[in-house]
Amino acid sequence: MRIISWGVAITMLAEITGITLQSVRGVPSHFNVATPLDAVIFSGMGAVIGVNTVLVIWVCVLFFVDRPELPLAYLWGIRYGLLLFLLASAEGVFMVIHGSHTVGAADGGAGLPFVNWSRTHGDLRVAHFAGTHALQVLPLLGYWMGRSGRPETVQISCMAGVFFLYLGGLAVLFWIAWQGHPMML
Repeated sequence: MRIISWGVAITMLAEITGITLQSVRGVPSHFNVATPLDAVIFSGMGAVIGVNTVLVIWVCVLFFVDRPELPLAYLWGIRYGLLLFLLASAEGVFMVIHGSHTVGAADGGAGLPFVNWSRTHGDLRVAHFAGTHALQVLPLLGYWMGRSGRPETVQISCMAGVFFLYLGGLAVLFWIAWQGHPMML
């Protein structure tokens, strides 16, 4: 557990450092290979995210193989959250292969405040964001469900239902973006 904890902390610090450095320089952090320095930073960020993903896979395997002393709804919330997080990580790889996060135009242009998701074209970051944050949403819901007083079979069934609804929502978000349509008109 110590290796995983330190590994995740170091890789996330490295990723955030790369993003911050590029922001301070006033250039994009992702898909930026305009100069050799930009290419090194983007490649380095990709490498540390790859290591982080391997560590998360390790955590996911541990949560499925071992049976921690947790209420079952909470445990399944963690498991489902990890699975959706890994799916969102795979979408991140898809964006790298695609060469951008925007579909139907070049990256940049009119974006929503704060997140800068495209207001005019498809943006793969929407599904990526929703999937990565399943790592918080589903365990929190599982924790709440485990304290609800409902029968354990009902709790687990509800968590499975939420997982499949969330998965379907991610599929819809990805499909809309891949068609080149913005999330907000």
